[in-house]
Amino acid sequence: MSPSLAFNHQDVLIEIASQLRTKLRQSGAKIAVAPFDVYLDETMNAVQPDIVVILKTNPGILHLHGHFHGVPDLLVEILSPGNRDHHLVRKKELYLWREGILDC
Repeated sequence: MSPSLAFNHQDVLIEIASQLRTKLRQSGAKIAVAPFDVYLDETMNAVQPDIVVILKTNPGILHLHGHFHGVPDLLVEILSPGNRDHHLVRKKELYLWREGILDC
């Protein structure tokens, strides 16, 4: 089992998510915080970003009782000492690959 997020990580996550929700409330955007599965493709690339924003116009499929299939409009990863390399290397490569910016 993975350890839970440190208080500082959670504090930053809640602050960012709250600000986003306040700014986007009228737009109909959906905001989710981890743990929330995002399937970037239909094979193996599922991730759990710290915060996900899905605009009303996003063509992906949001399962309100589960997960999201597609590319969210905004992904937020909060760096902590224990996850820095994972976020800055592996997840970054995966996000860039999905957007066609990087050829993995």
